[in-house]
Amino acid sequence: MKRMNHERMKRIRAKFKRDFQTCHVDKTNDKPQIDSAFEPVHTSESGFVDKMNHIPAREKFDETNRTDDMNQYGTIRSMTIKSPFSTFVEIDDFLHPPIFGGKAQHTAEFLDLNNRQTPQLDTKLFHTTTYYPEQPYCHLICSKIHEIIFFTDTVHTYGAKNKKNLYKSVVFPVHEKKTNNQSCTHHDFIQIRVPVVVGEYEIEICLEEDVMFEEEIMKVNEISKEVVLTNCKFVPTQFSSSFGNGTCAALKGNLLIEGYIHQNIEYTAVYNRNAGTIQKEPAASRRLRQKIVLDLIIHLLQVQQVRVSYDGKGI
Repeated sequence: MKRMNHERMKRIRAKFKRDFQTCHVDKTNDKPQIDSAFEPVHTSESGFVDKMNHIPAREKFDETNRTDDMNQYGTIRSMTIKSPFSTFVEIDDFLHPPIFGGKAQHTAEFLDLNNRQTPQLDTKLFHTTTYYPEQPYCHLICSKIHEIIFFTDTVHTYGAKNKKNLYKSVVFPVHEKKTNNQSCTHHDFIQIRVPVVVGEYEIEICLEEDVMFEEEIMKVNEISKEVVLTNCKFVPTQFSSSFGNGTCAALKGNLLIEGYIHQNIEYTAVYNRNAGTIQKEPAASRRLRQKIVLDLIIHLLQVQQVRVSYDGKGI
């Protein structure tokens, strides 16, 4: 009886040991499964799906930002205008006086020797010689533009009413007169016709211009300018005595100048969703006033006959 109980207890202990090992193995296997329920597992496919899901939202956000930027920064545009100017200056200082032609006329009274009975005392002979030197012309050497711009709501009528009038400007001779005391014989020089700089002058012109825009302007970004001369003419008002060859020199005269400033204005316009609406009265930000000081350096030239020293080897 005791032996049976001992064998029975032995079988019970062996069964309990097997059950305990099985239970231990199941618990260790269950632990990763329990932890995996709380730890998310990231794979390449799940990340790609998340990115695809966020793309429409980003595009919508960028579209909104684009519209906000247009409202905040506006649109960049450009326009081209011409600002005309016309002026004159009095010149009485020359590097080489300009030469102008004249008429040399000689008269003579003579007696016809073939008609001895009736002398022809009322017969006269006229001999007229006219010279035609080339007219002086201008060449633009340099231009400087000093400008102040600002937006205004006042209408500037002074320049509009008097834009066609001719105003006198300030002129400064910038040439230096050179003296040549060297003497030479008629065998030491040759005569040629070349353009000669009659004078070099700096001319100051003041302008005031109003520029109207078709839309509201936030700011002016850049203004590029180019000066174009359309007419430049020297009109003498005082001459020297004749040189004896039918020519004389101009001692004083007026220089007439006409042209324009070609401007390309780059500006930032206010973004307006209601572009179809038209305002009757121009807004303050649609009128730009320019106060310009234009400095021109001009060469006054004329083709003249000059002497060039020649030593037999070269000029």
